Amino acid sequence: AYNHYIKSYPLLLKSSSQICESLGADAIPVIAHLAYGWMPTILSFHFNENMSRHLLNAYEVNNFQSGLSIVNALEFSPVNNSWVGLSKVLHFMNPEIFPIWDSKVAKNFGVSGHYKMKQKDIYIQYMKFVFSKLDLKVVSGVQQAFVSQVGYEVSQVRACEFILFTIAEEKL
Repeated sequence: AYNHYIKSYPLLLKSSSQICESLGADAIPVIAHLAYGWMPTILSFHFNENMSRHLLNAYEVNNFQSGLSIVNALEFSPVNNSWVGLSKVLHFMNPEIFPIWDSKVAKNFGVSGHYKMKQKDIYIQYMKFVFSKLDLKVVSGVQQAFVSQVGYEVSQVRACEFILFTIAEEKL
């Protein structure tokens, strides 16, 4: 299952990009289904046209502050009321800006408890943390390892998140 997780990632990014290009704001629910197909949770979402248009902006942002503004403007996550699910949708739309947030990452980030994982402020702290670590040599090392070992490139954001996803005791 883990190998499939690694191999399916670039296909999900490519699909998300193509879906954004072809469907515009209508892409958001489709990408949410892709993200939830990648994880073991049933999808429910609370999108309206304004919410979808707002989230579509995530596809085009090109800097951390703009990405942070998109997250800050949300009162709640429209994807299962979960920052985990929304982080994956945002990441598939724009892996250069939005890190994936899940229980393994949260644990290694020092967040325990289901309640804390569901807080927007914690996800924002995590986003800031990831962006503060992008220039570390270990991040570029993980990027190089992806190319040499699995044959595709990942963003610095994905590499940093992947470190937190895979390590247990070591911290950045």
